[in-house]
Amino acid sequence: MKKIVCAVIALMLALTCISAFAEESPFLAGGWNAPEDPAVTDEARAAFDKAFAEFTGVSYEPVALLGTQVVAGLNYCLLCKATLVTPEQDTFYALVYIYAALDGSAELLDVQTLNIGVSPVPDEDMDGQNPAMNIIGFYVDKTSERATMNIAALEEDLADVTIMWANSAFETVEWMFTGVVDPDTFTVTYTGCEKRICTYDEAGNETISSVYTDGEGTLTFAEDGSVHWTDSKENAGADCVFVWDYIAE
Repeated sequence: MKKIVCAVIALMLALTCISAFAEESPFLAGGWNAPEDPAVTDEARAAFDKAFAEFTGVSYEPVALLGTQVVAGLNYCLLCKATLVTPEQDTFYALVYIYAALDGSAELLDVQTLNIGVSPVPDEDMDGQNPAMNIIGFYVDKTSERATMNIAALEEDLADVTIMWANSAFETVEWMFTGVVDPDTFTVTYTGCEKRICTYDEAGNETISSVYTDGEGTLTFAEDGSVHWTDSKENAGADCVFVWDYIAE
């Protein structure tokens, strides 16, 4: 039920805010036209398929055509349901901008993840409650769109964290750890992180290989709710900026 509600909210948000998104995009200069019928047209689908022909890590499926823009060709803004290429197949929603050239080619211009709700920031006044309750949920790395993070609360001041990176449809890398939540510094500090590689054959059989179990680092929550991962073991999170997407079931 939560996912259905999120989908409805995402569609309403996108239909309401498309003009604002278009104005903020530096490469979109002309006016946008919203179609009377948001159904994805054959032309928009063809441009989408060409633009995503070699895209990996996340599977995008157009849900609605929100707008078109005439340039030297045509720009499309599509609301898409995105599914991470992982065993859990977590989903989120995004605005996808595609340029269709006059010669028939197409390219991806931008992907803007729709965050459902407000990004959480730990609260110092928790009345004895585990401060991890303020940061639980599912997060997406807005830099790569291929990494995800799930945070759950354990007893006292502990957070259970799993970070996943989709190398391909047949391989994912996972970092799993339990960290201490500090509401004063808005950080989660951890040791004993296990990194493992999960591979899958064509029949879906999983093979797990542990790389190490002594990782350590921190998660830092910025004022805007974004999360920055400092991996002291191998600096894996250097380019990651996670944003909250929804409360995982």
